Amino acid sequence: MSGEKREMTYVVTSTYYSEEDVVRSRLAKKFADGVAELPDTELIMIDGGSCDGFRNEILSNNPDVMFLPQSERGMDAARLQGFRVAKSMAEQFKATYGDASVAIQWSEPEKVGFVKFIPTVVRPILAGTADVVIPNRLSMESYPYFQMLTETAACEFVSQIVGVKWDQFFGPVAASFEGIEHFIHFDSEKHDRAGTGGYGRIHLPRFDALKQGMRVKTVEIDYRHPQGQTEEEAGNMLMNMKRVRQLHDILSATLEYAQGLGLTN
Repeated sequence: MSGEKREMTYVVTSTYYSEEDVVRSRLAKKFADGVAELPDTELIMIDGGSCDGFRNEILSNNPDVMFLPQSERGMDAARLQGFRVAKSMAEQFKATYGDASVAIQWSEPEKVGFVKFIPTVVRPILAGTADVVIPNRLSMESYPYFQMLTETAACEFVSQIVGVKWDQFFGPVAASFEGIEHFIHFDSEKHDRAGTGGYGRIHLPRFDALKQGMRVKTVEIDYRHPQGQTEEEAGNMLMNMKRVRQLHDILSATLEYAQGLGLTN
């Protein structure tokens, strides 16, 4: 319709797959295919040096994907680069179309089942009623049993200390043009911990946004974990031990950050 307000969503993710990462790379390819089918949506992939086969297949199937080599090492650096690229593209889009609405959505590339929920998650941002949107999973029954138990307990811990009903350990998060600034300017050297795997830039700035009075909302989604990934990880003791260590570091970083902002109960 003539005069209709333009909208655009920028989906940011990071990749790094060797030839041996068969299950995860296959999921990432499906993720890219799914995002390509969404209207008014562009995908930004920051790649840390995946095998040629992965890169070639992504670009062959989806030539419009912005597939960029990672400029600095580390997961945090990849996420920061992706957010900066998305912010720049959003700025150009707004300059071109005037009073346009933009949203920036982060997700891990293996979360194929999340793609169909992206329009629902970013809708409050595009409608101008939210600055940060956190998708809450309705159930974790599709996950490996150990992961379901530990993440459910960890989310309850965060709820008790901060008083927010956020799915703190589900990676995807969306932000507005203004809200993404909290994620870009997050000081990972000061607030992240070595064992969190770059957790901080995705999960901690939402507390800063809340403290600064930005509109942080949640959206419930009926997400299902990829069956192949569940089968690969279920009963894997090394994976479970890694998860426990990581959750400990993540919870410690979360508590410390929330306390520093004066948000703990």
